[in-house]
Amino acid sequence: MRVKAKRRRDELNQQIMNVRASIAGKLGKAYKKGNEENCKCALKDEDTRLGYCGKNFPADYDAYNDCKSDEDFCTFCCEHEFGDIWVQEKATCIENLCNKKKAGSGGKWIWEQPEIAPIKQELSDKEAQKNKEENQ
Repeated sequence: MRVKAKRRRDELNQQIMNVRASIAGKLGKAYKKGNEENCKCALKDEDTRLGYCGKNFPADYDAYNDCKSDEDFCTFCCEHEFGDIWVQEKATCIENLCNKKKAGSGGKWIWEQPEIAPIKQELSDKEAQKNKEENQ
């Protein structure tokens, strides 16, 4: 009986430790205040980007693949460097690094009102006669 009770108590203690570790990990990610320079260096070439991804995501395969993608690496990096608590720093990183990259990519965009074809409001005589008969 005592052995069974001790085993059960040890299992509960292990569950408590797992919850504590999980919460500590989430808090650590939320309060993480990284460095904008890490993203700036990783944006220079593909080798440094792959090094950054390998260093920061060794166990998370999905995050590693997202990190390696060329199209949205800058935003991904800034979001990883600054946790959810550091909203202003994250926004500053994205604006300083990512928006400059996008701004230099192309031409001037001007929105124009599309022309809409006029709606035919007059019905033919036959259609008008048919509608008149149906309404009566």
